[in-house]
Amino acid sequence: MSPYWALSKLLISRFDGHSELDVELPTGPDDTSEAAHIRLTYKRGKIEPRADFGIQTDGEYGMYEPRIHWSGHGQRKAHFHIRPRFAGMKHVETDDSITSAFDNDGHPNEGVNIHVQGSNLEPDEYLDVLRHVLRALAKEAGEWWDTRYFKRPLESSRIHTYERYLRILREHSSKIVSRGGIISKLRELYATELGTETMFKLSNKNIVGYNHRVLLPKRAVQELPGLEYGVQLKHYHPEFVRRDETTDDSLRDPKIGVLYKRGKDEAGSLRLNKRTVPWSDRKELSRQLEEFLVNVVSWSGLSVSPGPGFVADDHFQNRESDRKVGLYDDPTPKMETKQDSILVRALMEAEERERDVLKAATDGGEMHYSELADETDNSVSTVYRALSKLDGLLEKDNGNVRFVSQKLHENLREIFSVAQSQVETAHAAAASILDMDPNQLAKAGASLQKWLNRYVAEFAETRDERLLVKIDSLLARNGFYSRESGAPELKDVVDELYEAWLEAGRMPSRLLNGRLQVEVMDVNGVTTTSLPVSKIIE
Repeated sequence: MSPYWALSKLLISRFDGHSELDVELPTGPDDTSEAAHIRLTYKRGKIEPRADFGIQTDGEYGMYEPRIHWSGHGQRKAHFHIRPRFAGMKHVETDDSITSAFDNDGHPNEGVNIHVQGSNLEPDEYLDVLRHVLRALAKEAGEWWDTRYFKRPLESSRIHTYERYLRILREHSSKIVSRGGIISKLRELYATELGTETMFKLSNKNIVGYNHRVLLPKRAVQELPGLEYGVQLKHYHPEFVRRDETTDDSLRDPKIGVLYKRGKDEAGSLRLNKRTVPWSDRKELSRQLEEFLVNVVSWSGLSVSPGPGFVADDHFQNRESDRKVGLYDDPTPKMETKQDSILVRALMEAEERERDVLKAATDGGEMHYSELADETDNSVSTVYRALSKLDGLLEKDNGNVRFVSQKLHENLREIFSVAQSQVETAHAAAASILDMDPNQLAKAGASLQKWLNRYVAEFAETRDERLLVKIDSLLARNGFYSRESGAPELKDVVDELYEAWLEAGRMPSRLLNGRLQVEVMDVNGVTTTSLPVSKIIE
């Protein structure tokens, strides 16, 4: 604890609890000189001093906790909150134990904890700034300062919050914040009913894109290449938006930032990450955030090469990065296809009780499971069993049930809105085309009807009165694209139709002479195609 005692001596004995000074420090790039303002203050904490420290307390306030504020060039700032640490600490008022890393084996019995907050400094610059600040304070007080103090953090040091940003030309903002922009796409794929307000925050005060944020918790970023941490992606202007015609102020143009944070968002409703990042992983964290930022720009259709699309400021340089940055394909089309596939598969396999639960959740938004039970006239246990089969569509949180994503909810809302008015008509039309009584179709053609329901399909006729099978589910051309997208394979679906057709006692030639109309994923992406059924079954 030698650094703590030395600083406390400066604070109390030399500066009487407060000091401010303006100095030049070698904290700029490549150790260049930088004008800085330093303020030293303190607060009395709640740590009871150990008996051998020889410190008297009044039973309400404990040991001194120095606080140092430093401001350098531009918006470079750092705030250091310094506290003593030793094994077996106790609260000065309650006598409760205060645990710390210094209680653990493998750590020294005592040391110093520094909580650091700041802006526009690289992580490794903070300790360098602190050492220079303390030497300047000691020099001001006429005291000697040991340069070995605060040189190397312990391995238990952690990062709680960290942000990287870049600045783009205002005229390119629409690519990021428009309805079809990357932030909107991520919101639609991730936002739940509960999280619409907390997952996606939008303000267009004074200018479109004034402050747009999408919060992506750790469990949600698995689909985003190269990113392991939950983040907040944001596009924002300063509080006082610059006029459009401004030419000599970088604040005219917005920032795109990506924030890592341990814990919940400002509203306290969404946890981005459960754990902090070890100090030893700081460079990897920085690399991932920068890489994600560059890819967000790329996915928006903008150039990622240095040039007129980016705007330099005091802390962001419009130049090639020193880091090797991986560029990835935009993941959102694949994510959308995967969610469509999850929806199709769930509807294919859903029994009546699962469909009832889906319909109730679609109509009511987020609901408690007991409300779902009342709404569907089912027992709570039946609702729970249905929810377990709808795991890819609905999720449970403290008894509340909501859709995994807003996009799934919107898709289902659209499906159910048209299904009610069409189901009887479609059933009768299918029976008419198949030359069957509707009641006969319900009995003898149960497998066929199940196939129709599963693949959101219907029977119609071509102009020459041939059978036309129209499938509204996305299918994959072959096994490769099925594995890539999760969509069912075309041939498997048609083979299943043929088996159900024969089971219903229908003439094979009627189906084999017909045509199939369907959306298919293949090398050309997703296209609507019309194929002879016989060509697929052969």
